[in-house]
Amino acid sequence: MNNKNNNTTGKKAKKKKVKVWKVIMLTILLIILIAAGACGGIVLAFVNTAPELSIDSFTNLAQTTKIYDKDGNYIESLHQVENRTYVPLSKVKKYTQDAFIAIEDERFREHFGIDIKRIFGALWQDIKSKSLEQGASTITQQLIKNTVLTPKKDFKRKIQEAYLAIKLERELSKDQILEYYLNTIHLGGSAYGIQAAAEYYFNKDVDQLTLAESALIAGINQSPSRYNPYLNEDTPEVYVNRGIVVLSKMLENNMISKEDFEKAKSEMQKFNINSFTKRTDNTKVKYQWFIESAIQEVKDDLKAKYKYSDDEVNQEIYSGGLKIYTTIDTKIQDIVNKVANDDKYYPKLKKDIAVWGKDKIIQPQIGVVIDDYLTGEVRAVLGGRGEQPLMSQNRATDIARQPGSSMKPLAVYGPAFDMGYAPATVIDDSPFTPEAAAAAGWKGEGPQNFNKKYDGFCTLRYAIKQSKNVVAAKLILKISPSKSIEYLKKFGLQHLVTTPDENGNTDVVPAIALGGMTNGVTPMEMAAAYGSFGNKGVYTQPILYTKVLDSEGNVLLEKNPEKHKAISPQAAYLMIDTLKGVINGGTGSKANMGSIPAAGKTGTTNESADAYFAGLTAYYSGAIWMGHDKPSEKLSLTSGETAQMWGDIMKEIHKNLPIKDFERPSGLVTATVCKDSGELPTE
Repeated sequence: MNNKNNNTTGKKAKKKKVKVWKVIMLTILLIILIAAGACGGIVLAFVNTAPELSIDSFTNLAQTTKIYDKDGNYIESLHQVENRTYVPLSKVKKYTQDAFIAIEDERFREHFGIDIKRIFGALWQDIKSKSLEQGASTITQQLIKNTVLTPKKDFKRKIQEAYLAIKLERELSKDQILEYYLNTIHLGGSAYGIQAAAEYYFNKDVDQLTLAESALIAGINQSPSRYNPYLNEDTPEVYVNRGIVVLSKMLENNMISKEDFEKAKSEMQKFNINSFTKRTDNTKVKYQWFIESAIQEVKDDLKAKYKYSDDEVNQEIYSGGLKIYTTIDTKIQDIVNKVANDDKYYPKLKKDIAVWGKDKIIQPQIGVVIDDYLTGEVRAVLGGRGEQPLMSQNRATDIARQPGSSMKPLAVYGPAFDMGYAPATVIDDSPFTPEAAAAAGWKGEGPQNFNKKYDGFCTLRYAIKQSKNVVAAKLILKISPSKSIEYLKKFGLQHLVTTPDENGNTDVVPAIALGGMTNGVTPMEMAAAYGSFGNKGVYTQPILYTKVLDSEGNVLLEKNPEKHKAISPQAAYLMIDTLKGVINGGTGSKANMGSIPAAGKTGTTNESADAYFAGLTAYYSGAIWMGHDKPSEKLSLTSGETAQMWGDIMKEIHKNLPIKDFERPSGLVTATVCKDSGELPTE
């Protein structure tokens, strides 16, 4: 009886468990169906919003990025920088075609636009590696991404890419797709398309490439910045091993024989930096220095906003048909170019240092920036004089050099005025004693005036006019180097070393008063920093463009400069008022502009290796550096050359502008004081 009851109870429990499992399974199935329906709806929405597929996207490769000036006038396009020559597939050898197919999409001739097997293979690899590193895009998908869509990495783009790839395969033949693909891909440097790559690496036409050369170029496609031979001068194994992978894939897919493989592999293993020769390229970009700087700023901002990689942002800029509106004033830029390329401003050097580097660049070199400091819009950039290759080092925006005494207004006097000191404040212009120098952290006997002459007690106004090193060195001890660094940050200086580096160097030392820095500053930084004095103490970030539109007119980027208070309006005006004395009878007299009010400061470094001048008018600020590209070369420069150049540039810029002085703020008192005590005179 009990056994029967137990059996009945057991059967009821089993039925209950089965019922529970049915409910669970039905629930799971329902969730899957709902999720599938939701995903299907999302996918359908993405498909419905995909852009129209137009063959013009593949054939109209002349859609280049265009550059405009501050007034919206067209000045240049990037097609001269982007090297692309369209070639028909009939000119591309079969093994060159197969090299790309083998490494990028081995089932290209078989699939219908997407490779299902590859998708699941990539998914499985991602699961095993717990990453999202494996790609599964076919050649057709890559063509869509490079021409119709953007490189942005998200689910929507991948869905649209797959949909459009399937659609494209129905409209074009495989050969047509491959031809467009081989003419659009970025293959390193300025090479876009297989013909440009053949020229860029081997100085030959595409139909002259060997099997090994074809495999090497095909291998670069995955990551042009990683596998570019010119970027791996000391590590040829990076691109050689990649090329051998391509050859191995060709052998695996029966595209080449074992004999062809071994022969090409042997050739591949002999590749080194001397194997590559760029075809001579006479391409020039108008306003090279400004445009290259502006493009770099756009690149940085695109990467920051859209998370593009280097390769993706290059693709966007050089193939995206963008419209870039810069801040350049071509009239001002023309003036800068003309004046700064006049040999009369430069000392003649000994033959062994008169040119420098593999490109034999004339020396000394120059860096010039003119800034509309009220708006932050840079009006002119000159990164060097004479003919120089594209993408040469830009001495105006990228190369930081020592500023000498031109740093004094930023590191010492501007902060001092902001902290309550006045132009009438008196400091003893007498040499440091060895004990005082050691106590202050100066090496040896401490700083000296450039002419080794000392005037005893003198006002800050006189010390600024005559560029007294000792006065600046003593004043920074009163305001402290750390406080000076705080102000330099407010003035927008980017190369400060505030904690000791691996060599123990830091800029938080008294030497910062005289421009002694670990790295230095750029003319761009100096022009913007000095502009703060004319803008009532407000620092405005210098910018090189205002907006970027895509090929359809949509705004990709808008640039609004960052602004903040650096010093008070009163301190800024005092700095201008004292710097006027530098130009009117002081060390910067060669920058004098006659009736046009101007203020500025000279700067030279130890052994005259660098010469600086930075200054401003009521309209613009500007900074000039002059020196040798090899910093250790001592040229016996004087800041007279840079001061005269600055003055001549500014005179031309202001020729047709109304004469305007700096606006004086309220809260200042003018008085006559004793030059020895700084006090009001008494009877």
